[in-house]
Amino acid sequence: MALKYKKELLQAARRVDESIADIQANETWTRIKLHSVSLERYYQPIKNKEGLEKLTEDIKNAYPTIDMPTNPKWLLSTEKLEERSHTMAHSSVIITLRNKKEAEWICGRGLWIYGKHHSADKFVSAGPDAFCETCSSWGHATHRCERATKPACRLCGEEHLSKEHRCLAEGCGVSAGKVCKHLKRKCCNCSGNHTAKSDECPRKRAAIKAGR
Repeated sequence: MALKYKKELLQAARRVDESIADIQANETWTRIKLHSVSLERYYQPIKNKEGLEKLTEDIKNAYPTIDMPTNPKWLLSTEKLEERSHTMAHSSVIITLRNKKEAEWICGRGLWIYGKHHSADKFVSAGPDAFCETCSSWGHATHRCERATKPACRLCGEEHLSKEHRCLAEGCGVSAGKVCKHLKRKCCNCSGNHTAKSDECPRKRAAIKAGR
């Protein structure tokens, strides 16, 4: 598509999203999550755009060939990021890349930025059928859980992370987070005699239907 009115389109796009650096013909971009990003260096509550522009600059200084059509964005909402900044030193950002192979390369190796290594993985938008591994509820991803201090096991419904579930039966050697013959299944969402991810659960069926 010929961008005959590129300047006008770019100005209009920036009124919606200031992070847009340029516009090109129709492309498919890939988004990834970059972890352990310094809040002290890049998070500026008043001038957040400037903080993320600094991150873009640091990435491009370290990796000049990386093609990012927009500046990174924080994974968390503004409110949650503000809360996190008082207790944590790092958070995650979403990076948009034009080149899918470049995104896969970063996910496999991570990035060294400003002397620190950052792991990365593919970004997947959460819909109504997203399952949270912290509270075992449907409708939001794990990183957006508002019940991080009150986890729920998807196996037994008790207040612990699913990966920390252990059988208390004497002599049971099944590893933590695994199902054994002694498991008393209980769904933390509907109180049914099944696990939270069971196809029997009406909450799961409703979430899957909403996600279609």
